[in-house]
Amino acid sequence: HVMVITVVVASLILVSGIRMRYILTLVGIVVGVAALAVFLYFTFEDVLVPNIIKPYQLSRFYGWLAPNEYPDAGYQLIKGLLATGSGQLFGTGFQNSNVTVPEAQTDFIFSVIANQWGFVGASIVISLFFLLIYRIIRISLDSNEPFGSYICAGIVTMIAFQVFQNVGMGLGLLPITGITLPFLSYGGTSLLTFMIAIGFVLNVHSRTRDYMFESREE
Repeated sequence: HVMVITVVVASLILVSGIRMRYILTLVGIVVGVAALAVFLYFTFEDVLVPNIIKPYQLSRFYGWLAPNEYPDAGYQLIKGLLATGSGQLFGTGFQNSNVTVPEAQTDFIFSVIANQWGFVGASIVISLFFLLIYRIIRISLDSNEPFGSYICAGIVTMIAFQVFQNVGMGLGLLPITGITLPFLSYGGTSLLTFMIAIGFVLNVHSRTRDYMFESREE
């Protein structure tokens, strides 16, 4: 969830109108720290791995990058990919999965959707998320107040990132992080958070007023 907060903060910095040189400086610092971390890992692997990086943390990367070579660590991903592929075009039918996916109701709910409803059902779900993201962006652009635009920008970034991350990890494109799929993954806290977020967006939309001749003076 640190990643989600980081991405949201980065989006707010971009839309806040901050000068580009500050953004480039921040990006340079982040890239430099990441490059230093990679350098230290490969240079002092014997020291860092046993003392800082835990074996189970490494196993997650091994299970993501080479699930067939590390079937224990990549078991969940393998099952998720099998479920997604087995759905084919129209799926196996509601509650008629032919592949058992561990923790399917949370991390890999998209694999279950693709399995039971196929490519068509998965495409509809992704299209609905794109429609939701588009509508929030429109509300953000139409808002009369900068604060309302910032709220919508942060919320749309949070939703878009979680959809991208959850679907990506279900397809093996991104590492498995446990990030939920908005409105679909099991979990009361996740559902409540996104419902509150949509409530903020609707509040911003209700306060938006259209003025003739683009005048915003009351």
